[in-house]
Amino acid sequence: MYKLISFLSIVLRVTNSLAQDSLLQVELKKHIKLLNFSEWQISGDGFEWIKQESEEAQFVLIGEEHGLKEVPQFVTHLSEEIQAYGFNHFVTEAGPNTSIDLLKALQSDNYSESFKAYFDQNPLGIAFYFWKNETEMLYKIYQNFGASDQTLWPIDQEFIVSLRPYFKHLENKAPDADSKALALKHYEKADSAFNKAIIDKNFGGVLLYSLKEEDFSKLRKEFSGSPESVQIINDLQESRHIYSLFAKGKIYQSNLDRIAHMKENFHRFYNKAIQNGESKPKAVFKFGMTHMFRGRSMLNIYDIGNMASELAEANDSKSFHIALLPKEGTVNQYFLFNDPAAKQAPYDGKKSFKFAKPFFNLVENNDDWLVVDLKPIRELLFKNKIKDLDPALENFIWSFDCAIVMPTVTAAENH
Repeated sequence: MYKLISFLSIVLRVTNSLAQDSLLQVELKKHIKLLNFSEWQISGDGFEWIKQESEEAQFVLIGEEHGLKEVPQFVTHLSEEIQAYGFNHFVTEAGPNTSIDLLKALQSDNYSESFKAYFDQNPLGIAFYFWKNETEMLYKIYQNFGASDQTLWPIDQEFIVSLRPYFKHLENKAPDADSKALALKHYEKADSAFNKAIIDKNFGGVLLYSLKEEDFSKLRKEFSGSPESVQIINDLQESRHIYSLFAKGKIYQSNLDRIAHMKENFHRFYNKAIQNGESKPKAVFKFGMTHMFRGRSMLNIYDIGNMASELAEANDSKSFHIALLPKEGTVNQYFLFNDPAAKQAPYDGKKSFKFAKPFFNLVENNDDWLVVDLKPIRELLFKNKIKDLDPALENFIWSFDCAIVMPTVTAAENH
């Protein structure tokens, strides 16, 4: 009898869950707007609605899946349209000291050739901009947002394979022969470790893990007269700390410290904008989706997206959170240490975002992207008219204002 009751209880829960999913499906369909997307232009009621919502916001936050061609193209189109509303900063998932090389390439006579030359010499040197579509986006946003040295706000940790260009910067800024020799020694060690890691197919073989506290202390002492150089050294040390925690299996703490570092870097850029006379700096964010959650992220962290939401509210404004949900296609997952076939890896959104099945079920053809307004769904959740959803799905609905379902996507292109 107990087993029968237990079985019936399970059946009842499953049946109720399926009923709630069906109800959610019905409600989602009520709030769909269409977006016609191409590489050259975007149109449709969905895009007009997104622009209207963005106009009222201090921050527009775009949560993405990395390695797709259409994502930077969408962000480019949106940025072109909303710059008239005062947006002039782009917050990006790269380390703050990448500004040195990003601005150098963007301000060159031929940005495309400059980026290609940079990545030929420094493969993977700047996170995510080793894809051609990302640098095309960055150049257009840089121009649209005013082409200022303060346009770009890279706020992440320094990428694990970024050491070589940073030690080259230190070598070029060295105040004397001893500091120059020290920077050159670290550059040569980083170069040797990187080349060996490529041969061994071992991402963890790069130099960052091998640097010791005394190495950073000695570097700081040698470059103490240059605040910019000391900032590079400090950021590399903090990045080594974050990566080392991850390598030791302390993944949650690693992510906590990474997000704290992001927030610190963000406020460094934000406060400088305030000092430059901006009363309420307006910015577009583009990060992996978990970072853009309002509230608790998929990593159970109050991430940079939540910080932006709180800051906007404190400024009597709002943030607008957009989640891009690619359904299927190809993705670029090649990072030099794996098979080159990963440049065109199959992509299945139902595996990457298991909670998003109700959104993918909305797709009836591949002609249009679907823009789903999630705010009315939150009201139904609050009133318990929709309940017993997958917790990850419910958290997603509370966190994002808009979900954009991309029926078919293609892999990003390498330089």
